Amino acid sequence: MFRPRRLALLGAAVALTTACSSGGSPAPAGPQSALSFSVSGVDVQSVAEPAPPLPDDVRTEVMATLDGYLNRAMVGPLRSGGPADDLAPLFTADAGARATGPDRATMVDEGLPRADGVQALASTARLGALAPSAEEIAVVTATIELRLQTTGGDPVTIVRTGDLVLVPEDDAWKIEGYDVTATRDSGTGPTTTAASG
Repeated sequence: MFRPRRLALLGAAVALTTACSSGGSPAPAGPQSALSFSVSGVDVQSVAEPAPPLPDDVRTEVMATLDGYLNRAMVGPLRSGGPADDLAPLFTADAGARATGPDRATMVDEGLPRADGVQALASTARLGALAPSAEEIAVVTATIELRLQTTGGDPVTIVRTGDLVLVPEDDAWKIEGYDVTATRDSGTGPTTTAASG
């Protein structure tokens, strides 16, 4: 479960985030190409009036972390049929221990048939940020919608939705908390897991 501080930050960051449609067309991924999220909306809540925009550098670093998570935890192991790459650079220490430990079955796509290719039927992130002042962004919540489909002999569809909470740490934005649901369907019926931490 979320710690009280993390839950408060998550609630505040997403409570007033504007809803935006995901849209977009399927994004194919060849053997060497990476997939990426598109931003479906941005909302900054602040005690300052008017609320400041999300700085370009924060947005860039947040999206780099989200794209890293997508490709290391999902696309990579789906293509290789093996374990995921090291996720430590993308998470705080506590969150990483949970995501790669008890919550691994939800957060990482391992143990599935090796795919010839992976395409994203949906890969959006809606960003909600908290700004204690006009000069500072304290936390960013990414509400993600992912729908991945593998190609090959045993195609699998994976839907992953939920919230990732990111905080600045060591000159990067890292995932400090999450509330995610993953559903995998290989044609024999869907299996759903959930994780919150």
